Amino acid sequence: MQKSDTAKTDQLIHASRTMLWLALIVVILLGVIALAINLFPESGWGNRLQQFLQILPIFIIAGIFSVRKKGLRSAPNDSAMKAVLEDELRIASVQRAYRYGFMSVLLAQPVLAVLLQFTEQNNVWIMSSMSLTLGLCVFIATILILDR
Repeated sequence: MQKSDTAKTDQLIHASRTMLWLALIVVILLGVIALAINLFPESGWGNRLQQFLQILPIFIIAGIFSVRKKGLRSAPNDSAMKAVLEDELRIASVQRAYRYGFMSVLLAQPVLAVLLQFTEQNNVWIMSSMSLTLGLCVFIATILILDR
């Protein structure tokens, strides 16, 4: 690999990690919003958060474009992109993250079932949104922790 390919690979890795951080923030934000809307459907918070959900895609798209502007533009056949996608340690960390995310969702089910017995709201929606949020957060966070 040439010097320019190494620099481009480093730039792609940095942009990838930035996108993962952005995804983690969005997943946490959506999980908190879903929890608040499901727990307090008739309150002012629920209505405000539903209005915020209408403009949230604009912030997500702005974040994606700002990261893409910094260097995630690369053809899939480019050697630097192939080096990032075919990295064995990265693939191993993603596979381990799948397992950790799945196990966290499985272990959270009994805990959520016991905790949600004290609420009068629709427990199925709360349990599913919290399971989805937890699984995605653990998955993304594990990739960020285990990746170089």
